[in-house]
Amino acid sequence: MAQISSYFLGFISVSASIDFTDVLCCADKINDVLGKYAERLICHLPNQEPIYNKQEELEQTLRTPQFRQAADIFGHALQTGQLAPVLRQFGIDEKTATGAGNGDMIAWATQFTASESGKEKVAMKIENSSHPDMESDVEDEETNEKVVREAKRNKPDDHMDLD
Repeated sequence: MAQISSYFLGFISVSASIDFTDVLCCADKINDVLGKYAERLICHLPNQEPIYNKQEELEQTLRTPQFRQAADIFGHALQTGQLAPVLRQFGIDEKTATGAGNGDMIAWATQFTASESGKEKVAMKIENSSHPDMESDVEDEETNEKVVREAKRNKPDDHMDLD
């Protein structure tokens, strides 16, 4: 009987999962993120004419259904343990990736925060010293992609017969 009850208790604790979109996308959390990390996040907005000022553009992006969907997919991958291999590919340290593989969101967040706080100082040094012209390379690449898309738009389709 003890084995059966422990089985059901384990099942109940697994099924009571945390919805990642509720954690990331609720209004007070978005305001916290905007207050603390706006300068770091604004550079990741699409390179286009903003509809609003940069701060409002960031806020609108964080409130979109697309962001909620991405957060939901990320949370599901984290809770099912599917995120660990992806994190390893991005160079996240092994302890953090292993935590993601266990599906425990709280343990993963704690480990990720601890590992990132140690890396933050190192990253600032690297960011300031290496690749000062990397941003211009990225802008050049984006400009090149725009030119290719424009060329395709102005070119009529070839009508080819298939055999």
